[in-house]
Amino acid sequence: MDIDTAMQDKDDANLATELLRHDHAVIRQLFDQFQDAIDEDGHARQAIAQEICMQLELHSRVELEVFYPEVHEEDPGFVDNAVDDHEDIAATIEEIRELPAASEEYEDYILELMDMVEEHVTEEEEVLFPDLEARIPDTLATLTDDIIAFKERVVGSVEDLEGRA
Repeated sequence: MDIDTAMQDKDDANLATELLRHDHAVIRQLFDQFQDAIDEDGHARQAIAQEICMQLELHSRVELEVFYPEVHEEDPGFVDNAVDDHEDIAATIEEIRELPAASEEYEDYILELMDMVEEHVTEEEEVLFPDLEARIPDTLATLTDDIIAFKERVVGSVEDLEGRA
């Protein structure tokens, strides 16, 4: 049996990459909510921005502490660049947290963060994930449980986290 046939039989919902794609979708939705709230009061925007930062920090920890170490040898160059992306994202989140939500720069930093995240997510979803799904589906299936366990250790139940977004 070749890898393509094996992948057709594999339940994609059980792959770690699908969990990460779900995180990406949640974060994209939050950025959309932020953009929709730009003309609203600062409290609404700030609450959404805080949720964006929290979701990104958790997602980054999952990728940096669980996912990337397990897939690094499959594509070390890509993973090293992705780690650099996460460092840039973390630095921008820190800048956001230091700014008052009413400042003119606040919105600019959130939109800059959105662009950074979108570029990173697009590269993962279009390049890294399909490659890994074709080459190491069993590893990705095993990583699913590791990611869920990690999130539950960090935030409690995964259902509680999903209910926040």
